[in-house]
Amino acid sequence: MSAENNKMIVRRWYQEVLSEKNIALIASLFSKTYTHHEEIVPGGWPRGTAGAEALAQTYHTASSDIQYTIEDQMADGDKVITRWTARGTHTGNFLNAPGSGRKYTITGISIERIEDGKIAETWSNWDLMGLMAQLGLLPTAG
Repeated sequence: MSAENNKMIVRRWYQEVLSEKNIALIASLFSKTYTHHEEIVPGGWPRGTAGAEALAQTYHTASSDIQYTIEDQMADGDKVITRWTARGTHTGNFLNAPGSGRKYTITGISIERIEDGKIAETWSNWDLMGLMAQLGLLPTAG
């Protein structure tokens, strides 16, 4: 696939699944062997499309109004690099913390590897500490 086609696949993940909550698209966007290399959940996310669905459902549960903005995106070969911003309101359980009603803005960079027209792997690095601070989940100094 071309770099533009690979970028389009990843854009659909952020815009249509994560922001617009169209979970039904996951089967067409992710490989059956998908792996998300992020350890925010103990033991990691499940493999395959179940992992992508669990990730999306977790973020949708934590923030009913979550919206992703793609700030920059580059593709080289089978990899797509996306710098993104997510905004929302903490309305549900996240990291064992009940919804606080607090608004947040976080940034991150993710790399997706595309195989046979589907997302096969993701590596993410995002501002978890910044999110925790905005949600009041960090101890205060003093």
